[in-house]
Amino acid sequence: MKDRSKRIPFRTIVSYNPGIEPNFSAFATNLSETGLHIGANNTFNPGTRIYMSIGFSNERYDCEGDVVWSSRQGDVTGMGIKFEHIPDGLLDIYKNRRD
Repeated sequence: MKDRSKRIPFRTIVSYNPGIEPNFSAFATNLSETGLHIGANNTFNPGTRIYMSIGFSNERYDCEGDVVWSSRQGDVTGMGIKFEHIPDGLLDIYKNRRD
């Protein structure tokens, strides 16, 4: 079932990797309570667990999630990620921008 949480524009750098140390970087383009979109050329298959470091407003949020879709074609290049657990500070940013 598709995530029904409202997405908000969210442009920031995300470092990510299926290993413990994130070593790819790309921009996040939107954020929801349950996940985010990473506009990346280096994508991974659905079901892959990735570790992320999300920098925003002089803060860094480390988290992990699962790739739910990925594409390397056309205008939609990147991955949809479902958080395992969204860090409190990142959730606060989402709630403040959503309202």
